[in-house]
Amino acid sequence: LAAHSHSKVKIANQAMGVLSQTARSGDASLQLAIGQIAYDRGELEAAEAAFVKARAAAKPGSRWIASIEEMHALLKEKVGDSEGAIEHYKAAVAAEPERELPLKRLAELYGMRKDFTNGAAWMERYIATRPLGLGHQYGTLGDY
Repeated sequence: LAAHSHSKVKIANQAMGVLSQTARSGDASLQLAIGQIAYDRGELEAAEAAFVKARAAAKPGSRWIASIEEMHALLKEKVGDSEGAIEHYKAAVAAEPERELPLKRLAELYGMRKDFTNGAAWMERYIATRPLGLGHQYGTLGDY
């Protein structure tokens, strides 16, 4: 079983190598995919490099911008950089105003900072998207 697991890791590493060398390396969606794989594997420096490349490759108005910014924000949160996370979540919302996760995380991050004015504003925008399971969010809005 360990040998099987090792061979899967080896294949994944080879795939990552092939992906990173392809002619489409300047393609935002490819860099986003590479970044997501690296993120899932816990390779956060490689993930960040890929997200930066993806964002640089994304043309203005690209449908990939919100996803790239959201993943970059998740990475920033994972490394404890809430300021960087907020910046990237805001960029995701700027690209796609109804995107639920960034709106929700912005409300929660501001709430954790006791910045209830901003927290409530982001929570209201999140609730306006009418996500599933709103009961809890309405309950927490009272906390602001």
